[in-house]
Amino acid sequence: MKTVIYINNDKIHIVSARLENGQTFVENKISMDLDPDSVSNGVIINRESILEKLILHRALLKDSTVIINSSNIFVKKLDLPTLTGAQLQNFI
Repeated sequence: MKTVIYINNDKIHIVSARLENGQTFVENKISMDLDPDSVSNGVIINRESILEKLILHRALLKDSTVIINSSNIFVKKLDLPTLTGAQLQNFI
C-alpha cells in the first residue's frame, strides 16, 4: 500500500491505495481543513497546526510521500544530449 499526503493552502489530503493486477484500489481517503495561514504558497508557517491534524492518522504516515502545492515550484522537462565524461568536463 502506498500513501500520499497532499498539502495545499487550506487542506490536507491523505490517500492510501494499493495496486493489484494492474488496478488501483483506494483504501483510505481523508481530507482535513487547515487553520488559516498554516501554509502560504508552499511555505509551512504553522507547523504545529499541521502536526496536530496528521497525528490523528499516524498509522497511515509510515513510508508516505508528502507533496506540498506551490506556484513557486517550477518543473520543466528538458531533453538533453548524452555527453561523454570528456565532453562533460569541457562543457563545465
